[in-house]
Amino acid sequence: MSSSASIEVDMNQVATANISGDFQAFRHQLDERANLNESVVQAGRYVTIESKRLIFHLHHYHGNKEAAKNKQVMQDAEKKIKLIMDQHFRTIATLLHKVHDPGTFARAYSNGLQEFIEAIAFKYLLEREKKTPISNVEDLLLPFEDVKKMLTFEIEEGVEFQLLVRFSDYILGIADTTGEAMRMCVKQMSSVRQPQDLVSSCSYKLCAYIRMLHNLFTFIKPIIDLPPHLKKQFGNKVDVLENSLQKCENQCSQSCMLLHEHVPSLSLLELSQDPFQFRQLDDM
Repeated sequence: MSSSASIEVDMNQVATANISGDFQAFRHQLDERANLNESVVQAGRYVTIESKRLIFHLHHYHGNKEAAKNKQVMQDAEKKIKLIMDQHFRTIATLLHKVHDPGTFARAYSNGLQEFIEAIAFKYLLEREKKTPISNVEDLLLPFEDVKKMLTFEIEEGVEFQLLVRFSDYILGIADTTGEAMRMCVKQMSSVRQPQDLVSSCSYKLCAYIRMLHNLFTFIKPIIDLPPHLKKQFGNKVDVLENSLQKCENQCSQSCMLLHEHVPSLSLLELSQDPFQFRQLDDM
């Protein structure tokens, strides 16, 4: 074999070895990225679970009555939020703070983040509804900046890292609060006993909150810039929001008529759930 042919063979072997080494390096990077993504997804699942528990806990809130119990409900809710932040979101922040492009992992914890935003927005709403007049119902909406501040962590001394909070996740999380607000509105309506108390009641403010979000989302639905899968999801949430608003408005309207007619004894909630009792009242 000539020297030139030998050199060509050696160079081919070197090239093959280099390509093989490159593929091994790429495989290692992809494996690391896949493992990291799975760890973030797992932490996001825990956020979802704990956030659902937080929402369930907040439904122990009792509106205009039992102030001591309401205070305890909110204190326990703060502990649950701290647990979610310290154990799960901090884990995600620790995993991502050294990644070159942490935003590419935002979808891995998106569902958990939306559920968390729903929970803290619901808590924000309940905490402020008593002090907020019906004319300023927009003050019951959790600000986007507050969410971003909550998800800023000190990973190391002097080193802060803010988890990416996409505006689409914020919007979808806020939209989900309307379902919880509707359930609370129906539950709290039974505590309204006088016509003059209806406008200042927790239920009436919750209904106004849902109406505000319905008007806002109906306005931005045709113009909001979202990926196709999120746009469809947003449309579905607006439809659910419209149903929640209809239920709340029907409940408030029915309760207003009953209060002005001085319907005795039975609670408004019982009457709304069992229409047969209206006929019994006619005979009284």
